[in-house]
Amino acid sequence: MGKSCYLIIAGPQAAGKTTAIRLIREQGKNPVFDEDMEFCFFKEGRAIINSKYSLKGAVSITRLDEIEAIELDLRRMSQLQEGIENRCYFDESNIFTLSHASMRHIPIRSYFDDYCSLLEKLNTGIIFLDITPEISWGRRKRRYIKRVENLPSREQEKMLAGYKNYISSVYNRLLNLYEMIRFPKIRIDASLPINQCLSNEFGFLREMLN
Repeated sequence: MGKSCYLIIAGPQAAGKTTAIRLIREQGKNPVFDEDMEFCFFKEGRAIINSKYSLKGAVSITRLDEIEAIELDLRRMSQLQEGIENRCYFDESNIFTLSHASMRHIPIRSYFDDYCSLLEKLNTGIIFLDITPEISWGRRKRRYIKRVENLPSREQEKMLAGYKNYISSVYNRLLNLYEMIRFPKIRIDASLPINQCLSNEFGFLREMLN
């Protein structure tokens, strides 16, 4: 039996977080993993909460919703059993939810300590997929245009400007949180071809599990 770990895949919108988790899952027999490794995949807490907003999405999530997403993360981690071998948890965003919460002027220091206290017990590693706000917006713009296409043109412009501004504003908060974290971590240029990103991710996983 080998080590277990808790991997957080984080980064800006459209950085490829969900794709990375899917590809890692599909390549679960990669030599980096023991053949008996058990995988557990968690859906991002904010994505679960955001599903209430079919049109406006994350731009309209409230303070209470942000706190609900944080508490969902903390509750889920607190229920995990310690000491289990050969298990790899994959979680999208996790502690980086706090970057979004800070956009709603929620004090995040105590929550940060709560996350770290739980993550310290789980052999945690951070894979941060980094792209600039310009690339993030370029990858997401078409989806946002589709989302608001039935609105009056003036409201479309307002909504699209809100999306673009949010992507830009939250970016530095994500980077600042990355710098605060003291777990093993890697920052990957997610503008690179997907195969190159995946190779870097598996290299990091290999180090985590050895």
